[in-house]
Amino acid sequence: MPPRTILPDPPPTPAAAGWNPISRLKAEELADIPETVIETLTNDIRELRNEVKDKGLDYVPVFGYLSLRYKNSHELGKNNQDEVCEGKDWLPATLRGHDLDYVMSTQYRGHYQHPGVVAGLSRSEGKSMEGIILKLPVANAEELLARVIRRELLDENDLIHPRARRVRPHAIGQSTPTATGQAAPTSPGKPRSNLMYTSAVRPVTLPDGVTTVKALVFVTNPDSAKSLATVFKDSGGVSAEQLAYFMTSKGNLGGSSIDYWKRFVAICEQAGTPVPPMVLQAIALAEQCDPANADDVLLKLKGAATPRRVWHERKPELQAGRDGGQTGVPPGAQPKPS
Repeated sequence: MPPRTILPDPPPTPAAAGWNPISRLKAEELADIPETVIETLTNDIRELRNEVKDKGLDYVPVFGYLSLRYKNSHELGKNNQDEVCEGKDWLPATLRGHDLDYVMSTQYRGHYQHPGVVAGLSRSEGKSMEGIILKLPVANAEELLARVIRRELLDENDLIHPRARRVRPHAIGQSTPTATGQAAPTSPGKPRSNLMYTSAVRPVTLPDGVTTVKALVFVTNPDSAKSLATVFKDSGGVSAEQLAYFMTSKGNLGGSSIDYWKRFVAICEQAGTPVPPMVLQAIALAEQCDPANADDVLLKLKGAATPRRVWHERKPELQAGRDGGQTGVPPGAQPKPS
C-alpha cells in the first residue's frame, strides 16, 4: 500500500489565529495605562474575533458615531478619504440602549487650561445612537485595530488623575508600573486613568433594521476626570451653559470644539436623524461669547462653573505644551480632523 501524502494545513486566517493589536503599539503609548483597561480591551478583541469567525465576516466591525463617521481612511487602511466607499468600507448602523454623552478634550479640541468637549456614549434604556460600522479588512485586522485603539483610546491620556496619590506599598500589596519602569503605588479607590473612553463590544443594528453584528465601540469612561457627568455630578445631567463653556475652547491639535459640534449637526441633518436640542442650544450660546475672553464666557454662561481642580495638572512630559501649543504632545499623536 503506497504511503499517504500528508498535505500541510492551510495557513490560519487572522480570525482563527487570533489578533494582538496591543503588540503593535509603542511602549510609551501604553505607559500609565491601567492594567484593567488592557484586560478589558484584550477580552473585547477576543470577543470581536469570535464574532467575525462565527459569522464568517470578511471584515471587522467598528462602530463610529462622530469623527469616525467622516474621517476614517487611515483606520480603514486607505490612502485618503476619497477612497472610502459606502457599502464596501462602511454601513449605516444603530447602537441601541445608548445615548449621546459628553467628555472633555484637553489635547485635540481644547487644552488643559480651557478644555473643549467631544462626544461620548453612555448606556440609556430606550435611547439609540445613529452612526456607522467601519468594515476593517480582516487580512489587516491587527494593524488597523491598533490604529483605531491609538486614536480612540490612547491619544488623550495627558492629565494626572486628581484622585491618584502615593501610598506605602505594603498598604495595598501591589503597585502600578510607570513609564520609567519603577513602581508607583496609587490609591486603590479610583483607577489612575484619564482616558476619555473605554472599549466595549456591543450589538449594532444594520440598515435592514433586523440584522445585528457585534462591533467594537468606545464609550465614555466613567472613571475618568474627563467625563462631564463625573465632573459635575449633577443628577439632572450637563446643562447647555456648561456644554457651551467647553465649546468656546479654541482647540488645539484637532481644531475648535464648536466646529466639531457643527460638523455633528451637519452629519445628523444629512442622515435625517434628529439633533439633540441641547447641542443646538449650546452652540447658539457659545457663538454669543468671545472665546478669547474667559471672563466674558463665564459671565454670559451663568451656571457654567468649571471645577478647575480636575485638570490643573498635566503629565511632566506634556508641560512644554501648557499654553495650548503643539509641543509636548503624546507619542505618535497627529492632528485630528476638524
